[in-house]
Amino acid sequence: MINNKISSWQFSFFAFISFISPFAFIRNDMLNNNIADTVFSVFAAFVLSVLISLPINFINESFKDNIAVRIIYPVYFNFIITSDALLVTKMLTNTIIPEGNPAFISVLMLLVALYGAVKGVECLARSCTAISFFFIVGILFIGLASFQNFRKEEYIIPFVNGTTDFYNNSLYIFSLISFAPQFIILKESVKEKFRLKYILLTFSSALIASIFFLLVQYTLGYYALTQEYPFYTLSAVTNAMPLKRLDLIFTFIFIMAAILRMSLSFIASYKTAIRSDKSINKFLFFVPLIISVLILSLNENFMKEGDMYIIRLISLVLLSLVIPIIFIVYNKIKHRRRS
Repeated sequence: MINNKISSWQFSFFAFISFISPFAFIRNDMLNNNIADTVFSVFAAFVLSVLISLPINFINESFKDNIAVRIIYPVYFNFIITSDALLVTKMLTNTIIPEGNPAFISVLMLLVALYGAVKGVECLARSCTAISFFFIVGILFIGLASFQNFRKEEYIIPFVNGTTDFYNNSLYIFSLISFAPQFIILKESVKEKFRLKYILLTFSSALIASIFFLLVQYTLGYYALTQEYPFYTLSAVTNAMPLKRLDLIFTFIFIMAAILRMSLSFIASYKTAIRSDKSINKFLFFVPLIISVLILSLNENFMKEGDMYIIRLISLVLLSLVIPIIFIVYNKIKHRRRS
């Protein structure tokens, strides 16, 4: 799980898949039924996701062996894994598998993701390349097929009710897609410079998500506001010969991407926990993992999505911004006293 190296392109494709996969599980009510403003919120969320990775990089460089860092961050990573599994499960049980057992689906995805993490980051990188190819082909196929239902009269003017929904939707999307803490840990496996490729593929994922929201708006119009999952609805109502419905292709592609994202979080959690003190590394990694499995097994509805969003947003800001700033200030004070 640890001693693997990947190329800058492979790492950048990790970013692409990790940023784009949560969009399939975004619910319309969490977007305040405002898809028009969400087209712009996507780019704002991606800018925030890139910027917030800057301060947390300081922690990884200067305090990576700190016991507090090795306890807090694995717990956070496992919370993200758990909430990601819940989001995917809710989408599946509300769409194509209404009779499915939510706990079974969640734990199964968790175990598949853990297996992928055990195979190592290099194996995941090869899988990510294949998933990215099928993802891009599948999304292009669905996008082109949906153009047959394209209607200009369905256009909804953005910012009709001000910018409140834009800000709220930006924060909501930001809380779902941001992968900054994980990427700061995973970048240790990259054997070359990656910033330009990383930004290029990150922007590409934002562009694809925005185009998809535009397609939802222009093909479904106000009907999309009545649907729980706008991306899924677009694939479900799109016909493409010889396929009558594309929702199964869409669901398969996004589930594979979501499991890959969870595997990367497992690797980040493990790499953070095992640093320095080998006597407690298993405890730091496996206790949060066991808690995640128990939560998913006993009660898949342990948290409302609105509460999950708030906790994800607050914890992300704390771990990516507040705590790094505290460490930076502490480090400066410490150096001043020495001098």
